[in-house]
Amino acid sequence: MASKATESANNAGGSEREETCGCSEAVVEQISSISLKERSETNTDKDPNSSDADPSKESSSKGDDNDDEVALNKAPTSAWTCLEEYKRFSESILWSFMMNFYDKKGVESWSKGIVPYFITSNAHIGRTYAKLLQGFLCDLSKGGGSWVELDRNEKLYIVELGAGAGKFSFFMLKALWELKNVIDFPVQNITYVLTDFTESNVNFWKGHHALKPFVESGQLDFAIFDASNDDHITLINSGVTLSQDNPTENPIFVVANYIFDTLCHDVFHVDAGVLKEGLVAVGTSKEGEPDLRDPDIIETINNKYKYVPTDVDYYADIERNV
Repeated sequence: MASKATESANNAGGSEREETCGCSEAVVEQISSISLKERSETNTDKDPNSSDADPSKESSSKGDDNDDEVALNKAPTSAWTCLEEYKRFSESILWSFMMNFYDKKGVESWSKGIVPYFITSNAHIGRTYAKLLQGFLCDLSKGGGSWVELDRNEKLYIVELGAGAGKFSFFMLKALWELKNVIDFPVQNITYVLTDFTESNVNFWKGHHALKPFVESGQLDFAIFDASNDDHITLINSGVTLSQDNPTENPIFVVANYIFDTLCHDVFHVDAGVLKEGLVAVGTSKEGEPDLRDPDIIETINNKYKYVPTDVDYYADIERNV
């Protein structure tokens, strides 16, 4: 799971932290009403059988760092509205913008070519992942002091984080089925679990004709799961809960295909042996008071970054500082 920093700012470089970029009171009030865990109404009126984002069809889509303030993302413009003062990256409203975008856009994020996906969601990549799993299962089946033994009579779960449109999932499932005679584990006891944080994507998978055969055979299940915040996964079809408190007989295999860059994290920089933290001030090139819940606001984002000295004991949880 990705961890979020919640501690107060370190005293080092404190004067630099206090620098402001001039957020208006109206914008600050909007931000205070938005939390990272907020979920807006999901879009459930899309046709799940639309050819757009069909997982069974392949398609393609198309700074100066001197420890001072750096503007990125877009060329400097005369119009720059501050949306949020300098903050730790993990505490930035950027994460809320991102999650709101995926929640509102749903599978259109990929079918409309907004988010590139072909390089990570094609038949070749699906077969490659399936062969990796096949090789690992083969190594485990040989025993000889292996760190874990598989129970061939129990379920083996493959959990994909942030499955999006489900295209990669389809190709990996298809490849696993084609390898059923050479995999050292009964394919009928393998359940692939597609997860995402937004219900709109899950509804799309549930209604898609290309995934239906895998659901009917028991090889595919779904779950709503926020990889940054949730600590258990409840499968929609079977009702099984996967968690530390409810361990499975076999290890759970996790597929993280193009997901880590969307998990909440902090930014650090080492300069001449000095540890510095990255702070971000969120701004927009759009004039006027923007609607922060509008998913298209990301098209106007123009941020500023700076690095300030910090201490190696950055997090209250000392294990995160190792």
